[in-house]
Formats: sequence, structure tokens, C-alpha cells
Amino acid sequence: MKINLTLLSLLLVLLNACNPKVNQPIPNHGLFWKISGNELQQPSYLFGTYHSIDAMQILDSLPNIDSIFNATDQLICESELSANWSYKNNKKVSKKPQSLYKPWPVKDSTYQNLLTEDQKNILDSVLNTNKFLFGIKNKWNVRPTTLLNIYKYEMNKTKKKDSLNKPNYNHIPDTYFQYLAKDRNIEIISLDSVGALKAISDSIINITPQLTYRAEVESLIYQIENYSKIDSLKEVSLKIFLSAYFNQDLQKLIEFYQNPNLFASNCLSTDTACEKLNENFKLKQKLTIDGRNAYWMQQIPSLIQNKSSFIAVGAGHLGGKKGVIHQLRQLGYTVERIN
Repeated sequence: MKINLTLLSLLLVLLNACNPKVNQPIPNHGLFWKISGNELQQPSYLFGTYHSIDAMQILDSLPNIDSIFNATDQLICESELSANWSYKNNKKVSKKPQSLYKPWPVKDSTYQNLLTEDQKNILDSVLNTNKFLFGIKNKWNVRPTTLLNIYKYEMNKTKKKDSLNKPNYNHIPDTYFQYLAKDRNIEIISLDSVGALKAISDSIINITPQLTYRAEVESLIYQIENYSKIDSLKEVSLKIFLSAYFNQDLQKLIEFYQNPNLFASNCLSTDTACEKLNENFKLKQKLTIDGRNAYWMQQIPSLIQNKSSFIAVGAGHLGGKKGVIHQLRQLGYTVERIN
């Protein structure tokens, strides 16, 4: 019996060694790829985007990308976006923001009975200069964590407007190709459905830890007081990410997405409330990246079977064992980097 098991194990090893699907290398470099083989009628192409105007510079290093795009028959993207980068064809959104966090357990909880006098002064000094934020706090009485997210959004508005006014930077790569597709009058196919996005959102809500009022208040005040410092950390993180993106380093991009400290999108390490939120950071990333990859791969093979397609999705979805490139190779497609 031992001899038979040994022979069987050896046979399995040899079979795996001869199986090209098993031995496909995990892609770690490259943003632009050609998909062929597996009885495709025509080749398709895969391009890793980054949802930022700064990423438009990558197109300068890929001079043949427009001509290749023009030879395809349809554009496949995450979601169709409008000129202001918002999702298209969504239902009218309520003016009252929907919180991803648990509601107030005590209905009469207010900022007046939660904050110390010093905290009230810090908060009012910021919010009283913004009518929208002032109304959010006093009329809607949203939780501190929700108020903090809205505060960050308002603070970024001016910066985003300044960026939009830069010449030649009125697009992110995603909208750039969508406008090219519209100019050519070719079909734009969205991989994300409303139902799939809602399922991911619900899953994130379910894993989001419930913080105490005190922890939320401390986080809100702390981040308002240290906004400039945190914003500087974001800029550093953005430079790290863009460096990896421009170097087309898929492994570095994966590491970035898996590291909440590099992300620096929510807090400093000394912020205890954010430390608690970061406990499930990797799980959130698995839902938004790996989970969506799996959902997309249920669609992509049939979409590219008879039409040459240009697939433009976030670069973070390309690399790794659960990335789109490796999954396509596992299905028998030849996926080659375009230099």
C-alpha cells in the first residue's frame, strides 16, 4: 500500500508538471496585456487603470494603446462613469447620506451630551464655517464616524476642483476610454451590477465593527485637529502607489492594497478608533477586489468569445493568484504582456 501511494503521489506531481495551467507564473509586472487562444475568434486586451487624474500619465508610456483600442469592438469596464466620475444611470440619491455604520443605539444621543466643552469648541470652529456640515450635525444628527466621512469629502472638494481645471487632466483612465468608445459608437459593458455592488456593500457593513460613542467622538476630534498631517500622509501614500503604478509593478500594488498603514486613508496609527476599524481592513479588500474578480470572471469569457474587447479595470485587480490575469490563464487563455 505504501508503494502504491508513493507511486500515485509521484504520478500526480508529474501530471501537474505537464499541465501548463498549473505552472503558469503569477504575473507581477505589466499593465497592458493581450488575451488570445482558447478558441477566441479575435484577441482581446486587458489594461489596468487607476481611478485618478494623476494616472493619465501612464498613457504616454504606451504609445500603441490608442491604436489597439481602436481595433477592438467593445469596451468592458468596471462601471460606466459620467464626466464627473459618478456612476451612471443610478436611481435618484436621497439628500440624506446613508451611513455604513450602525445607528445610534440611544435615540436622544446628541453631540451636546457626548462632547466635552473643549471638543464642542473644536468641532464648532470647523463646522460653523460650512453650512452643509453644520446642518448634517444639527439637523440630521448623524453618528460621528459618518460626520467624519462627510467632513473629509467636503475638505477634498476644493482640491478636486483645482485638479479638474488642469489642462489634459480632465479624465481618469477609465473615463478616457469610455469617451473614446462613445466617439466610436461601440458598446460599453459594465462588469459591476447594482445587485453585486449592493451585496459587497452589505457584506462590508456586516463586518464593520461597532465603535462606542466615545471612540467615534475621539476619532472625529482627533482627525479634525490633525487633518493637515493626515492629508500629508495621504499624499505620501499616493506617491508610493503612483510610483508602483508607473513602474507597472503589480506585486507592489497588491502589497499596497493589503497594508492599511500604507493606505493612510483613514487615520494615524495613534488613533485608537481607526485601529479598530483597520482590524478588518484586509477582509474588506478581499470583498472589494477578490470578490469582484470572481464575479467578473463569470462574465468575461462569454463577453470576449466572439468580439475583440478592450477590458479596462483597476490595476489592483490584475495581479496575484486571484487576479484576472491568472484566472484567465487557468481557464486556458494565453495572456501576454504588451511592451
